[in-house]
Amino acid sequence: MDRSRLYLATDRQVQISNWTQRKDKRNCEVYGIATACLRTGYVFAFNFNFDASVDQDQIEKHAIEIGDYDRPKHHRNYARVWLKQEFADATKRSSRRTEQLAAGSLAEEVQRKAAFDSAVNVSGSSEDFDSTTRLPAKGVLIHNEYTMTAHFFLLRQLLDSVGRTRFYMDQDTGMRGAYIAAFRDKILDGESDGFLIRASKDKTVDAKRQLVRDAQELISEYAGASFQKMSRKERKEVINRMLIDRIQKPLSFPNSPEKWVQYPEATMVESEKMIAAITRTDRYSLDHQASLLQMGSLHSVDRFFMQIRRAISCFERPFGSGTSGRRVWYGYSPYNPDRYSQLGDIYRVYYNYCKPNDKGKTPAMRLGLAKGPVDLEKIIYLDKYTKVSS
Repeated sequence: MDRSRLYLATDRQVQISNWTQRKDKRNCEVYGIATACLRTGYVFAFNFNFDASVDQDQIEKHAIEIGDYDRPKHHRNYARVWLKQEFADATKRSSRRTEQLAAGSLAEEVQRKAAFDSAVNVSGSSEDFDSTTRLPAKGVLIHNEYTMTAHFFLLRQLLDSVGRTRFYMDQDTGMRGAYIAAFRDKILDGESDGFLIRASKDKTVDAKRQLVRDAQELISEYAGASFQKMSRKERKEVINRMLIDRIQKPLSFPNSPEKWVQYPEATMVESEKMIAAITRTDRYSLDHQASLLQMGSLHSVDRFFMQIRRAISCFERPFGSGTSGRRVWYGYSPYNPDRYSQLGDIYRVYYNYCKPNDKGKTPAMRLGLAKGPVDLEKIIYLDKYTKVSS
C-alpha cells in the first residue's frame, strides 16, 4: 500500500463460546484484536487467540515427552499455546480485574490500570481467567500476547510502503509492547508514533450529555465565545490551544512512564478521554503534538465492533443469569470458538468492500483500494469471475 501516512486505531474485544455439557458450565473466552483506519474506517486485520488446526491432547502428550513443563515458559516448544496445567494454575490466580479497575474518575482509571499491569498483568496478555473459564473443547487457546504481537507484525508487512503511521491504542501494556516490537525500526527512524487512549465506558446517556455540556462550557470559557456559535475550524483552533497548555502540564501516574493529557472536547461517542504518547513526540512542535492528540480516537475500530455485533448474532454481548457470576450462556454464542475467526474474516471483507456509507462509498473506496462497492456474488464466487476475466 503506497500512501504518505495513515492514522490507525487498535482495540480488543472479548467473546465467549458456550459450554458444551451441563455438567461443566464453564465458558471459553477468546480475545479479538482489530486495527482500523481512522479516516476511512478500513479494517486491516481482525485476529483471535485461537488455533483450530492444532489438537490440545496431542500437544499435551508431546509437551510432556519433551519436558516442556520443566522449562521456563518463554523457552518452551509450545510457548504460544495454553497448556492444561498452566491454564489451571492461572484460573487459581484470578485477579478479579473488574473490581480492581473500578474507579471514580477517568484519571483514577488510568492510574489503576497502570498499577494492575505492573503488578498482575506482567506478561502483557491482559487475560483474566477464573474458575468459570476453561480451555476450548477443540483446537487450542493461544497466549494473547502472541496474538497481539502477530497482529502488529502483520500490520508491519501490510503497511511497509506507507510513509508514516500513527497508532492510537487502548491503554494496554501488551498492545503497547507488541506495537513497539513490530514497528521498532520505523519508530527509531521517526516514521511511526504510538499513543495510548483511555476513554470512559459504561456511562449512561444522561451522564454523557452532562459531560458534553461541561466540556462545551469549558471550551467557551477558554475561548471567550459561545461554543455553539464557533465554526468547526474555530473550535479546532481553540482545542489545539487548550491541548498545547495541557501538553506542557501533563498528568503523571505511578507505574506509568507515559505523560497523560486530558482531552478537552467531549462527544456522545467518547464523552471523556485521556491520551498519552508512547514514542518521542517531543521532537515535534507543540502545535504538531496537539494536532496528533486531536486525531486520537478509537471510534473507527469501536464502530466496526458495534457493526459486527449488530450484523452477526454470535458477536452480541451475552447475559448472565441469576447468581451464575461469569458463567454466562447465550443462545447465539457458538460452541466452537473458530466460528469467531471465520465469521469475523467474512464480515471484515464485507464491511471493507461491500458496505457503503451514506455517501455511497465503502472503506476500501475511501482508501483507494476499490473503484466502487463490490457485489457479494463476486466475492463468494470469486473463481467464477476470475475465469471469465481471464
